Amino acid sequence: MKIAVCIQSYNFNKRLCWMLSSIFQQKPRKPHLGLPEIIPVVSYVKYTGVDAVIKAFNDAGYYVNGRCYENFDRFKYRGLVRNDDVEMIDTDWFLFADSDMVYPPNFFGILGFFLRTKYKKNEHCLYSQRQSTFFEATEKLLESEGAYPKIIDNAWEKASKLKAKLKSNIGAGYCQIANKGAIIRKNNGKYTRTHCDWDWDKEEMNTKSDIRFRKKMGGEAIPLPIQIHLQHLRCNPHHRSC
Repeated sequence: MKIAVCIQSYNFNKRLCWMLSSIFQQKPRKPHLGLPEIIPVVSYVKYTGVDAVIKAFNDAGYYVNGRCYENFDRFKYRGLVRNDDVEMIDTDWFLFADSDMVYPPNFFGILGFFLRTKYKKNEHCLYSQRQSTFFEATEKLLESEGAYPKIIDNAWEKASKLKAKLKSNIGAGYCQIANKGAIIRKNNGKYTRTHCDWDWDKEEMNTKSDIRFRKKMGGEAIPLPIQIHLQHLRCNPHHRSC
């Protein structure tokens, strides 16, 4: 089984290091079951430093797929980037994710088990809960690691010590899991069919494609280990450094 973790990243390079580290620090739910094949795919804009993050992981033996966009013309619309994911990536399942998440070590082992068993024929958009940390403490933890980009040792263990607040399980764009065949059958092979989405040229960002995708596919919660969202500033991404 292959699970593509599709990440769109801009100005979250430090948080991306934590996220990728937690992906490569996964352990099987049960040793004899092993892990699904996890394929991280990071979409980014040229000259934003993400290529250095990818290189750091690849040089350490952790293969990360990168898809570079020359400019913001298409990249600024999250739904269109996810359309590209569905079209270009040959995998059984997709996990569409933000670039500021940290996964517990048993997350993908349990996800893989569920997708092989109870949810094997599920054609819905699956989602799970997160807990969100607090900004100042998060920044202090990130800075304590020194120079980036780097692989974060024991990423989940360190992040889990931060005080955090459990968020409602609404299936937002940070975690939407779907079978590729189901996307083709129910949504014509697209994440979104419209151009109206997360426009980073505007102060207020919109993610209507996430809502439409859930409605088209049908949303369903899946009881996965709770992931951590590394809190950040809420502003136009062009004006922040994370």
